Amino acid sequence: MHPDGISNLKSLEYLSLSENYGLKKFSSRSNSLRHLDLSHCNLESVPIISLPNLTTFILKGNHLRHIPANSFLNCASVKNIDLSSNTIKRIDVFAFKGLKHVHSIDFSLNTIRELPSATFNANKELTRLDLSRNYLDGVVHLSSDSLKWLDLSVCEIQHVDAQSLVLLTKLQTLNLSRNLITSLPDKISARSLRVLDLSRCGLYSLTNLTFSAMPNLVSVNLSGNRFTSGLKPSFFHRITELHLEDNSWICDCKSQEFLDFFRWLQYGVTTRNNLRCRSPENLAGYMWEKACYPIWQPIDMNKAKGTWIYVWSILALTTVLCCLVVGLRNIRRRRRTLREQEMLEAERQEERERLRQIHERNFHYSTESITRNAPDPRELQSPPSYVEALSMPRPMLSVSCTNLHGSQRSLRSVQSSHNENSRKTKVRRKRRRNRQGSRSNISETQSVASISLGNTEVSNSEDELRSSSRQINGTVESNI
Repeated sequence: MHPDGISNLKSLEYLSLSENYGLKKFSSRSNSLRHLDLSHCNLESVPIISLPNLTTFILKGNHLRHIPANSFLNCASVKNIDLSSNTIKRIDVFAFKGLKHVHSIDFSLNTIRELPSATFNANKELTRLDLSRNYLDGVVHLSSDSLKWLDLSVCEIQHVDAQSLVLLTKLQTLNLSRNLITSLPDKISARSLRVLDLSRCGLYSLTNLTFSAMPNLVSVNLSGNRFTSGLKPSFFHRITELHLEDNSWICDCKSQEFLDFFRWLQYGVTTRNNLRCRSPENLAGYMWEKACYPIWQPIDMNKAKGTWIYVWSILALTTVLCCLVVGLRNIRRRRRTLREQEMLEAERQEERERLRQIHERNFHYSTESITRNAPDPRELQSPPSYVEALSMPRPMLSVSCTNLHGSQRSLRSVQSSHNENSRKTKVRRKRRRNRQGSRSNISETQSVASISLGNTEVSNSEDELRSSSRQINGTVESNI
């Protein structure tokens, strides 16, 4: 195909030339092409292309044997490269130079035996690498600061070096399934590894140091291996997902370690394992729990009984403590209530005493006021009626001038005294009106009493004049 065959197609973005079995060489130039599929075309070498905007390049199912240096230098934007199902044996250390944005490279189903450690140093965004179904001698010592997913399954790997993953500082998932690994070294260093697949590798033993240098490991697949017994919970530090199916388990139901490991699998991990016995013969094919049930049930019952006794003891003790606490609180509440009632009663008593004193004081003040404002009994005497006044004796006026003069003087004195008494009565009446305006009847009674008193004094003075005139008349008659 001529290199300029597609260069004039300015809008071409997707091109598929797959299954063109006569296509052994290919070269082209295009500024718009983004996806190029050259799978199953019998290509014998990497095409010479200039595709600056290409993001996906598929070359699987060809006859590529060697990836030379700078093979993809003119495809700087490529992100996904598929080189699977070829016959690649050798990869140059600078084969992927210039691919700064590549995310995924697939080398599966090739014949790669070794891979230079610095092959992917320049690929700072590479996160996924598939090397499955090759012929690697061991776990390759790759160096990458971005790789997170690595597939090395079905690679006939026979041994694993403890330091083979040290330079993969961001590796999180590693697939080593279906290899020829029969044992693992202690302290395999993989600080960021979280998921490890070792299924169907022929493993038959582990130690408590195998995964000790993997602090972030949470999932391990050990199914389809040759484990028979001897695994302990201490071998799996911080692991929460563990697969152990399809192993040659010897069900020693009387072993305490076997029972402890079974219980840890039931409650310590989230994976549901269908574990079956391979031996002894009478238990072959049975699941662990069913095979060992007659032996484990009494142990579980005794432990359950002891657990229930312990639980009931704790409940009884807790109940007693709760009752004591409630009783103490009730006693304190009652005492506080009694104190409050006593305080209230004392306050009420003080209030009653205060009211009694106020009542006595008011009664004393009212008694004094009544006593002080009481009228004179003499003022309450009523004057004589008109008929009584007419029947009273009158003074004799046939006396001498001197006696009449004296009687007139005495009458004046009586009248003056009567005037003084009337003045006092008026002053007293004014004071009483100012104090109590409602006692007008008492004032009138007092005024009437004062008038009667004056009349009484006048009648007394008239009697004195009569007696004095009688004495004078008797004296004159004796002289005559």
